[in-house]
Amino acid sequence: MAAAILVFLMVPLALTSTSGAANAATIVVNGGLSPKQLTVPVGTTITWQFADAGKHRMRSQSGPVQFDSGGLAAGSSWSFTFTTLGTVIYGDDENKNLDAYTGAITVSDSVPAPTTTVPGSTPTVPGSPTPPPAPSTVTVRMANRAFSPASISIATGDTVVWSNADKDDHTVTDRAGAFDSGVFAPGGSWRRTFTTAGTFTYICDLHPSMVGSVTVSVPSPTGTLPPPPPPPPAPTAPAGPGAGATAPGTGGTTG
Repeated sequence: MAAAILVFLMVPLALTSTSGAANAATIVVNGGLSPKQLTVPVGTTITWQFADAGKHRMRSQSGPVQFDSGGLAAGSSWSFTFTTLGTVIYGDDENKNLDAYTGAITVSDSVPAPTTTVPGSTPTVPGSPTPPPAPSTVTVRMANRAFSPASISIATGDTVVWSNADKDDHTVTDRAGAFDSGVFAPGGSWRRTFTTAGTFTYICDLHPSMVGSVTVSVPSPTGTLPPPPPPPPAPTAPAGPGAGATAPGTGGTTG
């Protein structure tokens, strides 16, 4: 009889231990917290895995419980078991000014056990995808019979403004015929919004030695663009009688 009673008392203890072990979750720290917000049942043990190269210190800021991991090195981990209902706001003392390192843990008695994140996996940023960067405007100055800068790289949807700061009239004429500003005088300007990717090489019809290019690329999610190509060469004059000899004092064609 005594042995039966002892077995009966040990069964609930074993069940309780198994249930507690199942309530576990992992937060990956790699440039921020992932996930930043987490809801877990009472008794859940949360482990922070530090996957980046920096130092960390997880410490509660407000809520029903307090914890402090102390200084932690890169590649280490730290765990804490939450046994009190409520929401705890916490952060990384080593990155106080970065919102990515501030998180919230809500302990509830009416949620299922959380799914454990696989340590070492790439964290995902909660929320909607990052929107593409807003269109921008780039100015190309025309002075001393030259485009400055002569070569630019922009994203689709961006606008280029050519500003005539020279003493001569100029044009902005695409060599393939995609666009032509017409002649505009000193002090004037002309703009064009590029909606198609590609490289556009253009000249001034009045001064063919003025050559420029615009490289248009579809923006990446991070907003980065490839560097602009080197400036295109000026058009080569066709060979004719006396080719190779340069008359003194001659220059670009005047409109």
